[in-house]
This record gives sequence, structure tokens and C-alpha cells, in this order.
Amino acid sequence: MRRFLAACSLVVLIIGGFVLWWYSRDTPAKVLRDGFGQLIEMKSAKQVTADISSTNPVTHVTTGFTSVSEVNVADLTHPQSLGILRIGARSSSEQDQTIDLVIDKLQAALRPRSVTSQYRSLYQQLSGDATGTTFLAVNRDAYLKANGYTEAIAKGKTADVRAALQYLLPIIVPGNVLTYSADKSQVSATFRFDRRTLQPFLIVLVHAWTGDNPTIDEYAWIDRATEDLARGQFMLTINRKTRVPLSLVGNFDLVDDAQRSYATTHVAFQLSGINEPVSISIPQISKDVTAQVTKPENSTTLPTSGERSASSTSFFAASGTSVGDITGGVYVTSVGNVVPETQIDLFQKYSDELRKNKNP
Repeated sequence: MRRFLAACSLVVLIIGGFVLWWYSRDTPAKVLRDGFGQLIEMKSAKQVTADISSTNPVTHVTTGFTSVSEVNVADLTHPQSLGILRIGARSSSEQDQTIDLVIDKLQAALRPRSVTSQYRSLYQQLSGDATGTTFLAVNRDAYLKANGYTEAIAKGKTADVRAALQYLLPIIVPGNVLTYSADKSQVSATFRFDRRTLQPFLIVLVHAWTGDNPTIDEYAWIDRATEDLARGQFMLTINRKTRVPLSLVGNFDLVDDAQRSYATTHVAFQLSGINEPVSISIPQISKDVTAQVTKPENSTTLPTSGERSASSTSFFAASGTSVGDITGGVYVTSVGNVVPETQIDLFQKYSDELRKNKNP
């Protein structure tokens, strides 16, 4: 009898252990569900590194940009960031362009770190500051409208945008293999987007962002984005214990109307300090130059680095909501903390390390 009870107990333990392992084990679908679930609900991050590049398949020339910043996305329709933006040179004879960039709900402000003499002169002309310490501030909406990027201005509600993002999970097709870090603390899952459901998802997302049905131009963009993204392969990495997303990388081809690839795009996002407190505000030492840079005849954009769109290389790159008065040449003082210079310097160090790793 005792042997029978012992045998039954052993069987129960084995079955229980197997059931526990089955439900706690990682699968590609579970990794993606947990990682994207936290990513969609993310409100802030102490550091986000974005590396986006495009390679021409004919010339093999790669151009792109890198940013290292802390972000506040509690309000998705008015994202905020503070950090460094580095725009890659278009050839070996040119130089990278690096600026300090701060974006709050109402304005964007920048200060050149390493730019060509042409843009250094433009900065000094607008700021009247030969020391290079003053930030140039501009109203986000006014600049976007003046340069034809009104679609970047969100007219919808954050709750609707975040609700629309919940439909992302059903369009993700998991891969079959998991990859673990050497110490087994991280796990990565590959995935792709389902072409059939990707387009409806983008339509819902655009509707939530604009607060209205997509326009003809927006439908054209949705069709193009569907074609491009559906060709891509992506990978999400999370912390196995906390399930916090650590990185998201992917590659996809950009194709023309004849379905020919004219560029291969690489995107990589590294995240840390998710949902930790951040403090972002326009620097107190800043000058509002909205009136100057929104004049039709005025052009204040950095080089477009070949195939990249002008919207990603704007001298004042941001999107958001309007501010009340445009003060022109008057120095403005923002409400909030002064931009932490040591933090920006730290972002600069990370940016330099990334550049050296890419170009040893």
C-alpha cells in the first residue's frame, strides 16, 4: 500500500511539474505578447537609443540617423524627449551633424554641437549667440504647418491611439525559434507582420491619430507602408524575469511601384529605465525663432542624407500642439527645470560610442 501511495505521489509530482513547466515556459508568442504588452503601455523611459539607416542596393551607400534620449510618452499625441540627434554624413568627404534636441508638448528646441560651418552660421544668425550656449526654440505646430507636415500633428486623443495600438498583437506572426543571451537573462523572438491585417491596423491607427478618416494621401501612405513593412523581419528582446522589453530591431525593403527595392531600411531601438520618472522642459536659455523659420522663403533644414525623407532631418524635428504667442526675437523662459547639461553630455557619450562601433 505504501509503495502504491509513493508511486501515485511520484506520478502526481511528475505531472504537476510538467504542467508547471508547460505553462511557465517561454514560447515566441508569449515573449511577443509580454514584451509588446508592456511596450504599448509604456509611459516613459530613461534612455531610448534609436538607430535608423537606409542602404542603397546599387551604390551600397548607407545613410541614416541616431538619437539617444530620455522620453515621456504618457501623452502619445504629444511625445516629449531630451537628448542627442546625430544625422549621418552622405559621403566620406562630409561630416555627421550632431545637435542637442529637446521636445516638450508645445515647442522644440535645439542647439548645434557638431555641424558644418553653413549651419553654424545659420545658428549664430538666428540666435545672435557666438558662444553656442543658447537653444533655438520653435512652436511645433507652426513649424510643421509651414513646412507641409500637418499630418504629423495629432488631432486625436491619447486614449484612442493607445487603444488602437492594442490591435498590433493580432497582426504579429511569431517565428519558430527563441534566442537566449549567454547568461540566459534575456530572450529574443523573431516575427513578421501579416500583410492581410496590417493595412486595417494602420487605417485604425491613422484614424486614432488624426481623429478623422484617412485622406486620399494618407491611404496612399498606408498602402506603401503595408507593402514595405510586410516584407520585413523583426526581433523583440525582453528580460526573462521582468518581461520588460529591451530592444526591437528589424530590416525591410522599400519598394517602388514596380515592386523593385530601392533601399533596405534597418531600424533598432534599445530601451532602459522603462516607466522611471523623467523631467523634460525647454531650456531657460532659449530664443523663440518661430517667426523667422516659418517664413515661406526661409529654409532651415539639415541635409537629407540621401534617401531619407526631409521630415526625419528637419532642423526643428518634432510634432505636437500649438503654443499661444510667438515671441519672435525675445528670449523666453520656460516653466520647469533647466535642461540637465550633464545628462545631455551623457547622451552625447553614448552617441559617440554607437558611431565608433558602427564605423570601427
